Amino acid sequence: ETQVERLIGFWQALGGALSGRDPKALAFALLERPSLADDRAWNRVLERLLGALRPALPGRVFVVEGNQPEPGPRADAAPALARLAPPANAEGVVFAFPLDAPFVFTHQGVVTEALPGLAEVRGVPYPAGGVVAADDPATRAALGAYAKDWQTDQLEDHVRAVYDWAQSRCVFVMSAGFGVSVAAPAESRRTWLVRARTLFHKYGFGWTARDRDGPFELDAADRALLVR
Repeated sequence: ETQVERLIGFWQALGGALSGRDPKALAFALLERPSLADDRAWNRVLERLLGALRPALPGRVFVVEGNQPEPGPRADAAPALARLAPPANAEGVVFAFPLDAPFVFTHQGVVTEALPGLAEVRGVPYPAGGVVAADDPATRAALGAYAKDWQTDQLEDHVRAVYDWAQSRCVFVMSAGFGVSVAAPAESRRTWLVRARTLFHKYGFGWTARDRDGPFELDAADRALLVR
C-alpha cells in the first residue's frame, strides 16, 4: 500500500510539474515492466492508479504494460497482456508490450537478474543456428531451447498474438521498447531489428526503441534501418 501511494504521489507531482505540456505530445508510462507476484494485484494497482491520476491529470494519456512475474526467457508479452484486466474505462489508456523474444538472442552479453550467465554469452545468431557454449546450467538450457524452437523466424507469432488481443478488446497497443544487445552478431542484430519494425508497421503498432546508448545502443546505421 505504501509503495502504491508513493507511485501515485510521484505521478501527481510530476504531472503537476509538467501541467503546461500539451497532453497530445506527452504520455505517462505508469510503470515499466511490472513484475508483481500476482497478476490480480497488478490489476488492482492499475485501477487505483488510474482512479487517482485521471482527476488530477485530466486529458493525459497513460501507457500501461501487462504484469510479467517471471521476466526472462519464459516471459512473453502476449500472455502478460492477456492476463491484464483492462479497466472498465479504457479511454486515454494505451497498452504497451516490450518485445524481448527470443530472450537469449536479444539479451546476450547483458547482465540480467533473470539469467545472470547470459552476460558471458556472445555470438548467438538469429534465427538459431549452430551451438553456442555456456558454463552456467540455466543459460545452457535456455540456449538449447532456443536452438530447438527458433530455427525459423517466429517473431510474427508473438506480435500477432498481441494484435489479436488488442482487437478482441478494442484497445490501443504499442511496443514500449525493443532492441538487441550490441553483443549480438551484427548481421543477425539488424535482421531482427528490421523484422520487428516491419511487423509493427504491418499490425499498426506505434513503437519505441529501447536505448540510445548502453547495451542496446543504436548506432547511425541501426537508426537509418529503423526509419526507412
